[in-house]
Amino acid sequence: MFEWEISPEYDSLFDTQAPQFGWETWFSLQYGTDLSKLKTRVEQRKPKNLKKTIKKLTEEAAKQQVDLSATQPTSKYHLKRVVNLRHLKQTAEWLKLLQQESTQSTIATTTTSSSSTTAPSTEGE
Repeated sequence: MFEWEISPEYDSLFDTQAPQFGWETWFSLQYGTDLSKLKTRVEQRKPKNLKKTIKKLTEEAAKQQVDLSATQPTSKYHLKRVVNLRHLKQTAEWLKLLQQESTQSTIATTTTSSSSTTAPSTEGE
């Protein structure tokens, strides 16, 4: 096996920090430890009706569209309204996709569970 010898002139290349900055490493590690001990209350959110939320977002997007069409492109509010409209539309689309996936998975689960309960047993034959 090879044994590598490092010349003393290159020792400083392998130091991670200069000795005078060691307290910064200790301080940052101590700070991270202290931050990891922090806790906060977690507030549980109440579930919302998905259909009502999608309808509300769609209505709000329609209102934003009217406001946007009434706003001049040079207005200081134009960009904010464009971004807000896009956000409302995207959120509504994501919720619609989520709703479709949940109904498809519910149908698949119902079909699987009903077919497994009605299937004849072949054990003992």
